[in-house]
Amino acid sequence: MCGIAGVLYKAGGPPDPGARSVVDRMVDRLRHRGPDAVGGWSSPGGRCVFGHARLRVLDLQTGDQPFVCEGGDATGGASAAVACVLNGAIYNFGELRAQLEDRGHRFRTRGEAEVIAHGYREWGGGVAEHLEGQFAFAIWDEGERRLLLVRDRAGLKPLYVYEDDHRVAFASEVKGLAALPGAELEFEPAALPSYLAYGYVPTPATMHRRVTRLEPASARAWDRTGQGTVSHFWAPSFARTPVPWKAAKQRVRDHIETAVRRRMVADVPVGAFLSGGLDSTVLASVMARLSPEPVRTFSVGFTDAPAYDETPFARLAADHLGTRHTELRIGAECLSTLDALVEAYDEPFGDSSALPTFYAARLAREEVTVALTGEGGDELFCGYQRFRAMEVASWLPGWMCGVGARGFGALGFGALGKPDNFWSLRRRGVRFLESAAKEPAERWLDWVGFFPREMSSLLRPELLDLPGLPDLPGLREGASGLAEPVRRAMDAQPGSVLAKAMAANFRTYLPDDLLVKADRMGMAHGLELRAPFLDTALVEFAGGLPERYLRRGGTLKRILRAAFADDIPRAILRRPKRGFAAPIAQWFRTPAWRRVLEERLLTEDARVWEWLQRDHVLSRAQLHFAGELDYAQRLWALLTLETWLRR
Repeated sequence: MCGIAGVLYKAGGPPDPGARSVVDRMVDRLRHRGPDAVGGWSSPGGRCVFGHARLRVLDLQTGDQPFVCEGGDATGGASAAVACVLNGAIYNFGELRAQLEDRGHRFRTRGEAEVIAHGYREWGGGVAEHLEGQFAFAIWDEGERRLLLVRDRAGLKPLYVYEDDHRVAFASEVKGLAALPGAELEFEPAALPSYLAYGYVPTPATMHRRVTRLEPASARAWDRTGQGTVSHFWAPSFARTPVPWKAAKQRVRDHIETAVRRRMVADVPVGAFLSGGLDSTVLASVMARLSPEPVRTFSVGFTDAPAYDETPFARLAADHLGTRHTELRIGAECLSTLDALVEAYDEPFGDSSALPTFYAARLAREEVTVALTGEGGDELFCGYQRFRAMEVASWLPGWMCGVGARGFGALGFGALGKPDNFWSLRRRGVRFLESAAKEPAERWLDWVGFFPREMSSLLRPELLDLPGLPDLPGLREGASGLAEPVRRAMDAQPGSVLAKAMAANFRTYLPDDLLVKADRMGMAHGLELRAPFLDTALVEFAGGLPERYLRRGGTLKRILRAAFADDIPRAILRRPKRGFAAPIAQWFRTPAWRRVLEERLLTEDARVWEWLQRDHVLSRAQLHFAGELDYAQRLWALLTLETWLRR
């Protein structure tokens, strides 16, 4: 992968004579994404400037960027220059190159950026529809004086945009935009309720004033007058179509093998994250069949939390598949990476699984430059219990939910598990019943969110009157307005409760949490992470599978398990979904974690108290320390928020 950046100066004002040096500074802040080479380009007259920091994965000798198609079209006629900078990988670039050569285009490199530039000349703004991969790219069309920014279908690669009256700037990370002279990147308090609800700010908004995130499967273009437009070129669908069970199993295998084969193409070492769960083991099994050498696999576990430690299952899978396996086990000392995590994200990030992902990426980078990961498997094959919970909740009368929640909460730990255990039946049962009677989008946010039910108690009253909050109707009454991103995703997907739930996950949690985590943690170490489950053909096929193929009774991912039943160990095949969670509930009760929390967040002079109610958080923190409440995920979200605000 790489880091890209650029600036367009709008019509009506002269370009900045120092624009090239500005973009050079932007790229310098992205060097962790591309440590192998840097490059820059300015259009004639300097109106548009591109920069690129490269991680060499393919075409190691001639693939440096920006790439510029100078003059001459496919027929030999005159044509203005087309420049391209790309962050990502185009997996069908070989097929596209052959297709374009048949139409008269001539190539001078083996790089993917050149394929995009020639593809733009052939198909214009529709070039993205022809691309399969994970990408964010920019095109400057000198003839049309047009800037085009594009992001891939699932949202694997990021692209941030800053715009004011005189210029448009873009970068792979917000830290690149911070090099812009006079850029207004201040904290936007109106985004705070969204962060507190989700643990991230839903796209296209960010925590930074004037900065937006390009949506997945979208393109933004600015014409010669500086006017911008937004378009979308793809949307996931979970509309079910009939297909025989035996044929469906074989097609799942074929699609996954094709997706893995494409993502193993590289001129550098390739490995895989191996958690010991179903998804990563399936991918490792396919890699092992395709690779002439033992596949290098990597896993991270925990020294002080056996219930969270999956390394024994990863080891079982590695032994079964014959991979060259490396593992690392971490403990509470990993809190030392907190500042590095916040630096990597450029925003507060509430998902504490960023901690083990950080270490997994660092471990893998010692041996490989590319690693395959299992993101998307749960989204496609119904891997989350909340999908089934949405269906069950739609059958229950409201009165039963309230009575059931009180009864479940009154039960002792016993076989139901302690509330500290992220997967305990008691914890999940209470959480389910407390929200089951709500409308679907609010119910969903209650289950996946952080503070939606505490918002009125957590926020200082004056925050409710900030400009921008009218975009969140119903905030004063609860989570209704905050659930709007989920509601839009559900409304856009016709069909069953399950189809709507899977669409909501694919359009919100996947791109704004899981894929952000994978990109930032990989790129923090110069590691390219690839997600075969998000191959477009696989997504479109799996999205149409009959629902009975996805779950039956308590079994999730039914067809994925069946398709690979002969390839992976039975113990892993029968494992329930666990997730890549960290034991932060117990860590927050250790002296070191509690001390950092008290000195950085709970202290009276913490910056968050300008917007939040300290007494509310302090009382719940004390209950957590005493073991009477599991408030760990919320404390982590607030700790990363405070750390970011201090930066």
